Amino acid sequence: MSVGWVPRKDTTSLLLQRLGFPDDSVFPVVRAAERLLVAAKIEGDDAVLILDTGMRLDVYLDRSYVERRGFTIEWRGDQFGVCPTGDFVVLGRQRVFNTATIQALPTEKGYDPAYAGTLGTMFFNDGLLGIDWASGEIARTSQHAAIRALLPDPTHRLDLLPNVLDGVPFTRSLTIDGLRTTPTFAVVSGRSSWISARIANRISSQRHTLDEIGLARNEKCDVPLLFPDTKPMQHSMWIHTSIEQYGKNWGVPECDGILGTDFLRRWLVILDIPAGQLLLYDYARVLPELKISRY
Repeated sequence: MSVGWVPRKDTTSLLLQRLGFPDDSVFPVVRAAERLLVAAKIEGDDAVLILDTGMRLDVYLDRSYVERRGFTIEWRGDQFGVCPTGDFVVLGRQRVFNTATIQALPTEKGYDPAYAGTLGTMFFNDGLLGIDWASGEIARTSQHAAIRALLPDPTHRLDLLPNVLDGVPFTRSLTIDGLRTTPTFAVVSGRSSWISARIANRISSQRHTLDEIGLARNEKCDVPLLFPDTKPMQHSMWIHTSIEQYGKNWGVPECDGILGTDFLRRWLVILDIPAGQLLLYDYARVLPELKISRY
């Protein structure tokens, strides 16, 4: 259901619309740096939510926000609780949450008072999600078949792993130059990029610096990522000693790394969970063609 309460912003790009998204499916983001922050209304009050493609739930509310709003909390142990929120509107979708999940620990200090929590894949896994970091816009539509027919060929098309719980995106379409095995990456809009210590040790030319003491201090490693039929793209990734366990909560046996916002914001992104694909459009190459073909 589309709603008109979110203020529109003037833009000279309209890139997501040029890809085929209807005007009423495109919304400005509050901020698009390390995290994607989107505007919401919860029981009539303005709120801000982090959009995280690596979270299974539809919404995960911050405890401080819930207590400040006076919502009734029913705790389900020491890890989380649930509460009703009434009318909830974000990215053109309006619904009521009878049992919104609440995190047990309040958020870290420094967030805007309007910060309410996180929006996950269950909120948008029925359609297309478009992200334009350069223009600060995001699109969501459940009309995936109609929009998919309008989309031009992307610069890169990554297949997502099937049968992952709630459509959380994982891919094995990227390889690493010099690595014989094919890595499994999670695609997560809410965090930096990470690579497992095991992989980092294999590809680093300075293996002697990647000892366990150094790894514990969160060093970075330049990872030569390979798209099909392209030269290696060096991507700086934090090294993590236990990233292999990351995917098990979603039914993925082993995870080799996380591709975060610092990777995704290089492109105009279309996440097509129903079709199991992640489409990446190069701003410099694709967009001039869109301007010519559509206008």
